[in-house]
Order: sequence, then C-alpha cells, then structure tokens
Amino acid sequence: MKNITGPPVKGDELKFRDKDIKEMISRLADGNSILLTGLRRIGKSSVMMGVEHNAPADWGIFYHNVEDKRLPSDLFSLFLKSLSEKDYEKLLKTWSHLKTVPSRTINLLKQSFKSLDAGGAKVELNQEIIDYWHPLTTGIEQVIKEKKTPVILILDEFPFFIEHMLQDGISKQIVEELLGLLRIWRGRHDHFRLLVGGSISLDHILAKWDIQSSVINDFSRYFLPPFTKDEAFALLEELSIDSGLDWYDREKIEETLCLLGDYYPFFIRSFFREIKIDNGAKPLGVIFENYFIPSIQRGYFDQFSERLKKHYAPEQKKVAKEIFTHLSRQPGFMAPYSQLRDVASEMALSDDFQLDELLADLTADDFLCFQPGTSQYQFVSVLLGKWWKMTRGF
Repeated sequence: MKNITGPPVKGDELKFRDKDIKEMISRLADGNSILLTGLRRIGKSSVMMGVEHNAPADWGIFYHNVEDKRLPSDLFSLFLKSLSEKDYEKLLKTWSHLKTVPSRTINLLKQSFKSLDAGGAKVELNQEIIDYWHPLTTGIEQVIKEKKTPVILILDEFPFFIEHMLQDGISKQIVEELLGLLRIWRGRHDHFRLLVGGSISLDHILAKWDIQSSVINDFSRYFLPPFTKDEAFALLEELSIDSGLDWYDREKIEETLCLLGDYYPFFIRSFFREIKIDNGAKPLGVIFENYFIPSIQRGYFDQFSERLKKHYAPEQKKVAKEIFTHLSRQPGFMAPYSQLRDVASEMALSDDFQLDELLADLTADDFLCFQPGTSQYQFVSVLLGKWWKMTRGF
C-alpha cells in the first residue's frame, strides 16, 4: 500500500470510501445532481475521482478541477473538452447553421485548445462567449439533448470558481445566468447531472453576493465525514505492515491517533510519513511537533492564513485572531458565544450583528464550527487549534 500524502488518493489506495462513492453513484443514477461538502483535506477530490472511476461504463462522466478558473469562458471550454470529437464537430456545424454566431467567434473557439493559455486570447474569447452566450449555449444544449445515456459533469472546487469570477469583476448577472443555465439544463434533461464540491461553502458565497439560492436548491446534499477511529486505526495498521515497521505496534498507533485528534486521511498519511522517516529514533510527540506540524504547514495551515488575509477586512482579521487565541486557551478549543462577544467588545467590535456576520464567515470558511448540543464555537479541527496555540507561543 502506497502512502500518498500530496495528490488525491486513487484506485485501490482509496480506503474506507466505498460506501460514499456507491451512495453518490446511486443518487446520480436516480437523476440527482449532488453538492458534495466536507472539511478541508477530508478527501473530497479523491471521492469525486472515485465516482468517475466507478461509474457505469456507458455514462459520459468528466472530472474537472476548476479551482484556478476565473472566467465564464473557462467553464465553457471545459464543456467543449468534455465532448467527443464527433460531438464537437457536430456542435461547430450547429453554430455555423444558426447564423447567429460570427465565424470569428467560432474560429476563436477552434483555436482555444491551443492558445487559451495566452492572456490576450483568453480575454478575447471570454468576451466573445459573453456576447454570444445564448446561441453558443443553445448549441451545447442540443448536443446534451441528443445523448441517450447519462452525462455527468464533475466540477471540483466549483465554489472557488464562482467566487473568483465575482471578485475579478464578472458581473453578478452573468454569474447568475451561468448558474441558472446549468439549472435549466438539469431540469430539461434528466440525463444531465452535476457533481460539484469544494473547500468553501457555495451556499455562503451565493448568500454573500445576494445570488438567488434557487440556482442550486435542486442539488442533493452529501457531507463527507472524517474517518471513524476504527478506520483511522486500520489505515495506520495497514501502512505500518506494508512499510515493515515491526516496532510500530497498537500502542504506538493509539498514541498517534491521540496526538492527531482528527481522523482525516491527509493527516494520518502525512504523520505516518514522518514516523516512517524517523523509524523509531524519536518519541512520537517530538515527531508530531517538530516534523509533522511543519510538514502540513503549506498544504493545510497556510490555506487558512491566506483565506484570512485575502478575504477579511482589517478589523475583522484583528477580531478573528483574538477569537482564535481565546479558543486556543480553552479546554477542547471551544467557548460559548458570550465569551466570544466579550473578546469582540474588547476589540471595539461591540455590535452583535457584526460579530454574528464574522462568525458566520469563519464558520463558512471552515475556521470554526458551532456545536448545537453544547452551544459553543470551536476550531473546526483539533489540529488547527493546536497549531494556533503552538505558533502563537501559548
């Protein structure tokens, strides 16, 4: 068994997600589109790829990661790249016969596969697609309509794509049109479905930009949970056997899980990598603090730091950092709303509405979570709390 710690885990290396994959394929088979949610580094991309790999052979199913896409033309190009050569040629003929799409635009689309990486060509193509949106999308819908078997588009990190468009100046109207079109296609053609997911909340982005939730309210929601403790134990046990670490026994596995506190596949595999490199020379606690935590800095913690830096106003950042510091000092890294309100008041953020907005953003961005049973806020992962405490010197 390989210990994959960077790219998504695929094939036989993907453990304990069979049930999730089968359930999502079943929902897609029943005609549902799916919004996959789950915490950062929980393995959503791996599961999406697992759906693509295990779907029925006669499905037209296409996986695309759209995290770095920023323009409507980017998504449009992915539509085209999901077509067979035969369907693509048929589509070009359809556009030519419509007489409403200029030959210049069609030629740009033909060239896009070779020249889309060039900035000028990309911007020019984007404007052409916006200008001739309706006839162009009518042609694509015709291709979808003629299909006899399911057409499934998997869009990984789709919320980031929507957010990037809005932040980069693409009008809310165009974004609503794009989302509305996908909703119309899903409604008109039972065999056209989407599987979308990402590390930030699509619902929250739409609400923040005042975009109607009706564009996605037909999605079936699926939350991908962390591993259970038994699954986490079994993964570490299998990794240790395959790596020949005879000294890494059940007691050491229990200690590893206690140090982690969170049973995310990425954390488990990353910590085991450092354990294997050390090969028993140092205590697990030392490996955890001095090697494992730094090893996931870029792949996990820096994502939170960057999100806080780029998406929060200066006053919000100051209050958020004080809230994080307060939580890092509490047992279980959790505290009731009243304590967070006191922290905000000391920072001159006395308006409860402003605090509620900030907490909603921090929850949607997976910094914090709210526990209804205890009515307390806490870090979304134990590791995030430990990292904040360690790096702030408490």
